[in-house]
Amino acid sequence: MPPVPLLELDGIDLSFGGVRAIANVSFTVEKAAICAVIGPNGAGKSSLINVISGLYRPARGVIRFDGKSYARLTPAMASRIGVARTFQNIALFKAMTVLDNIIMGRAGKARAGAVEDALGLPRSRRDEQVNREKAEEIIEFLDLEAIRHVAAGTLPYGVQKRVELGRALIAQPRLLLLDEPMAGMTFSEKREMCRFILDANATLGATVILIEHDIGVVMDLSQHIVVLDYGEKIGDGTPDEIRSNRRVIEAYLGAETPQAA
Repeated sequence: MPPVPLLELDGIDLSFGGVRAIANVSFTVEKAAICAVIGPNGAGKSSLINVISGLYRPARGVIRFDGKSYARLTPAMASRIGVARTFQNIALFKAMTVLDNIIMGRAGKARAGAVEDALGLPRSRRDEQVNREKAEEIIEFLDLEAIRHVAAGTLPYGVQKRVELGRALIAQPRLLLLDEPMAGMTFSEKREMCRFILDANATLGATVILIEHDIGVVMDLSQHIVVLDYGEKIGDGTPDEIRSNRRVIEAYLGAETPQAA
């Protein structure tokens, strides 16, 4: 029997006010894969990520995570089963330190209740110790040691994106959703982020779904690419298969594929 994919989307439909954002989209993501979702602006990429992470409820379709079916997920459910994400626009707490921002990614992992936290009871103190230890591990993993106590809002844009990645990674996700993690980055920042994504996949064991407009980066990072256009899936395969897909070329890639960043 073949292994069960980590994620299966089956006939996902999503509409806003009669406008169909996602139209009967189905694909699978294997465990330990890096899968890119690409397409022109307005193709439905972020909407699809929002469905997987539980922010949007599809009108039709089924999500299967590690073989278990869900008509829909809520953000809390997604977190519990091991889904974490970053956002297209940076969503850090600007006045908080890098360390505290990353610790916030552990919010769904606490064992102590509000009363235990308020009274500083032993289980609450253990939660705090574990959270700090996990945060320090992620800070080391992302080379953020020198700025752990710096307010996140004072940092360069590319470093803030790395902190946001850290906040997702501290949740120890089985599925990591990255919505344009390299948007607005310089060449060197993109190279650095690519390294961290590859390490999160290979070292931390996170299966990755990535939205990215830099096709060179997509081709270098991904084993599997899904292409959307006006909410419909028009391509699904390996980088080589996508490069040779005439419909994809006409809709998105153009005559030549740019070189990797």
